[in-house]
Amino acid sequence: MSSRSAWRSPLRLGEGPAQLFVSGGTAETVTFPFEFTPAPAPAQPIAIVPATGTLAGGTHVVVEVVDSTGLVGISLGGVPVTSFAIDDATHVSRDTGAHAAGVTNVNTLDAYGLSTPLVGGYTFT
Repeated sequence: MSSRSAWRSPLRLGEGPAQLFVSGGTAETVTFPFEFTPAPAPAQPIAIVPATGTLAGGTHVVVEVVDSTGLVGISLGGVPVTSFAIDDATHVSRDTGAHAAGVTNVNTLDAYGLSTPLVGGYTFT
């Protein structure tokens, strides 16, 4: 069985084919070519209705996204929303959390930890 292994790819992670080289207990090297599928782009928010809400939070909002596949969270100004519900492939409804007054970004988060902002998309008043 293999006692050491190494990873080598001429490309950056997520860009295409790579090879895994496994060194066994002898001087032999076995090459296993493979390809992997990069993580999909995070769900891009394109609109939020309403675009304003109270400082105390609790405003029910609907966020329109390009594609809700893989979406695991949304935050407004860094504050996660509550009551997560994916309504359909392009709409997600949530309740806002409490936040200080001001204009904030709407950020989506996927299972890979990637996020995408709708800059200045929501205002707490």
